Amino acid sequence: SDYKEELLENLSKHLPEYMIPEIVFVEKIPLTGNGKIDSKSLLSSYLDESNRQEIVLPVTDIESEFLAVWKQVLGIENISVTTNFFELGGDSIRAIQLISRLIKKGYKLEVRNLFEFADIRSLASFYENNSQAVNEKKKLIHKQKAFPLSPLQEGMFLLSLTEDKRSHFIQRELQITGAFDIEHFSSVIQQASIVFPILKARFFMSENQTPLQEIVEDRKIPIDIYPLESQTKKEQLEAIELTKKEQLKNGVDLFLDPLFRVSLWQIEENSYQLLLSYHHIILDGWCFQILASKILEAYYTGESISNEGSPPYSKFIEWIQSRKQENDLNFWGNYLQEYSETTLLKDYLS
Repeated sequence: SDYKEELLENLSKHLPEYMIPEIVFVEKIPLTGNGKIDSKSLLSSYLDESNRQEIVLPVTDIESEFLAVWKQVLGIENISVTTNFFELGGDSIRAIQLISRLIKKGYKLEVRNLFEFADIRSLASFYENNSQAVNEKKKLIHKQKAFPLSPLQEGMFLLSLTEDKRSHFIQRELQITGAFDIEHFSSVIQQASIVFPILKARFFMSENQTPLQEIVEDRKIPIDIYPLESQTKKEQLEAIELTKKEQLKNGVDLFLDPLFRVSLWQIEENSYQLLLSYHHIILDGWCFQILASKILEAYYTGESISNEGSPPYSKFIEWIQSRKQENDLNFWGNYLQEYSETTLLKDYLS
């Protein structure tokens, strides 16, 4: 109708294309027995209308596999590979569930990909044309027993699924003056990853959609060495800034990438610039200071890194899990009882 076209035109002025909803006219809004909107019946009305349209079937194995996951997440049997995910009742939470299931099957995708390519055919085409994603299809890795995330980690993990990979990516710089044994320093870094195994963590979604973390035993900390002695000061600064910007631009993938990495530039014979980059989900500012001091102490003294008396992070998680959540809820309930207004989470988490 003219009204529908006018409404869509107006929405397009304020919203990106993937956020423009499907508009369906119904004679009346179905209600439940207690007078609330019956969302299931309302969705059924839309699906009945959609089913009158042509169902486009998958033509590739990837489309077929995507379609199976679509059905599981949305709970709908008849889905066309050209129908928008969000028009079928999908939302940001279901988007996270869908992408995590595809990742579990080996497809390297991100939630934002679904917002850009919201139907099965376009998402499958994007995946097939993305050679890096195809080449990095999940590999078998050696790992320890998986363990849960802390509440703070869970928050960062969920945000990482909806934000870009640059979120919570931190870079710390150190200047080093004097003779420097790069081979010995590299050995100390790898030793640190053994003493502090959280540096080799990987994150993933379990079958029941619970975020978990595990230690990848055979993972090595990436160490990039850049000899710049022959370049001018200007060229050195430009090279360093370019590398830092590239790292920030690329960010890290919690599902596949190492979450701690080292970059070292040799400026002159006895002058170096060190960059330690990591995701905040494995280190906070306090822990970083401890880690950096341990690494430098081990390098300069030649002694092994010691973490005696400090249990692994998985033990801390066990302690959190053992606490009675009712006590925490009661504390915060009493503390916040005088506040009358509710603070809303971001739209994509609502």
